[in-house]
Amino acid sequence: SATVRFTGTAGNLSRYVAGSGTQNYGTLEWVGSNYRSAGIFFNATVGTLIYSTPVGSLAVPNGSALGLTNFSVSGGSFAGAKYITCIGIQTDNISTPDSVASSITGDLEYKLSLRIASVAQTVTCMIMGKDAASPNRGSNLAILTNGKLQYSFSTNGTTSTAIASTVGVSAADGALIGIKVTHDIDNGAAGHDVKFYTSTNYDPVAETGTWTQLGTTVTTAGALGSLYDNATATTVLNNGTANTSPLLGRIYRAKVLNGIGGSVVVDCNPADYASGLTWTSSTTGEVWTANVS
Repeated sequence: SATVRFTGTAGNLSRYVAGSGTQNYGTLEWVGSNYRSAGIFFNATVGTLIYSTPVGSLAVPNGSALGLTNFSVSGGSFAGAKYITCIGIQTDNISTPDSVASSITGDLEYKLSLRIASVAQTVTCMIMGKDAASPNRGSNLAILTNGKLQYSFSTNGTTSTAIASTVGVSAADGALIGIKVTHDIDNGAAGHDVKFYTSTNYDPVAETGTWTQLGTTVTTAGALGSLYDNATATTVLNNGTANTSPLLGRIYRAKVLNGIGGSVVVDCNPADYASGLTWTSSTTGEVWTANVS
């Protein structure tokens, strides 16, 4: 059987023959009269697990694989870390069910280690969040087409407020970066504050690195009593609905903190993955599922 692999270049996908190229995002494998896309996959020393998704021919749409694979991070202190990657299926994501711990109604913080294929995405791309359609609106983090980060939140579950960073992320395509957003729902001065940060040396294992604020603090008049406690899952890559687009890139770690600099209550760590489509967080105990179409 023939294998065709795909690679990402500046946010796009291009086909190449197995063995040539270095950025493997997924595979197609000939099965009978159809091709099917790879789901969870590993490097050649571990083998490949395929889930069946017939697509009919080599004219594969932009994005058809959700993968979790071993990767050595050059120059990183956590070389050999596993990562999650998604290349376009809108309903594919990693999720963990709603829980008491993940239902944050006060100050919160998102903190991630990731590679973005291009900070100039062609559409607004979801990174992570606990958000769904009304009446389960919540919070999420996305990157806009201009490279700015956007944090959205809800206080009632039916409407959502979006706040963008004042400047865009400055990073080379595919560079390993840290991203952080904090939401202080009552800044003590009759308002609430959202701050965005990036890091070029964030190590999510040792929790070390230098954070630089991205642009200026976005302050909105009116302190918030609380954020809405919805009943939806926390998702990494997108919220699993057809009206959002997942990030084109790789996520090495995704954490949610209850409070700014507070306790980690959700921890999506691909290093915890062993086999199948689910794994349990070794630090916070929640079960993660790879939802693949």
